[in-house]
Amino acid sequence: TTVARDTVTRAARAGLTKIALVGGEPTARRDLPRLIAHARDAGFARIVLTTNGLALASERALDTLLRAGLTGVHLSLDHPDPKVLDTLMARPGAGALALQAGENLAARAQIDLFVYAVLVRPTLDGLPDLAARCAAWADTRGAPLPLILCAPKQQGRASEAGDALLAPLPRVAEAALAALDAADALGVPTLLRNLPHALLPGREAHDLDLYVREARWDLTTGREVEGR
Repeated sequence: TTVARDTVTRAARAGLTKIALVGGEPTARRDLPRLIAHARDAGFARIVLTTNGLALASERALDTLLRAGLTGVHLSLDHPDPKVLDTLMARPGAGALALQAGENLAARAQIDLFVYAVLVRPTLDGLPDLAARCAAWADTRGAPLPLILCAPKQQGRASEAGDALLAPLPRVAEAALAALDAADALGVPTLLRNLPHALLPGREAHDLDLYVREARWDLTTGREVEGR
């Protein structure tokens, strides 16, 4: 807790105005509301949580985080079918919780929300339906709900899963393009990551990496040490 709070404080002193709480599952931290409140008090205008949403199926838990100062949620949701989600998360009942979290988040229009899905074999066929789910939640919010589709980098744990998880890139691109077509028809903003432009004819502008600048900062000195 002390390390996390010190990191937040140093980041604020370096002049940063947005902080994303990511890695593992942040909602597993009992001190998460206090950490969010500390970020708010340190001066962060935007405090974003990346989560599988299971804890946010509780409206009480979600509202606690909002009162602490949470402004945005990146909901990691790979499929609209709760049974598929149960399998992906290896936890019975997880899918229903994740979808309930989406409903809870959609009902709170003040949250800066988007859905983030990973493109692996079990998720590809569900992408158009996932776009439809985002469209329905956007109607609830009264504002567009962006959908981010991310192909896994074929390394580390992803490569270890082999054929059970990773699909050939042409198949991934085919599914992504079908999802883009469905999303366009529904008015859902959609972006892609980790897919080569050669496989996305006419869709290069959807590449999120074109709009993201990555950098590393030394929070001790408050200076950027490298970036691209």
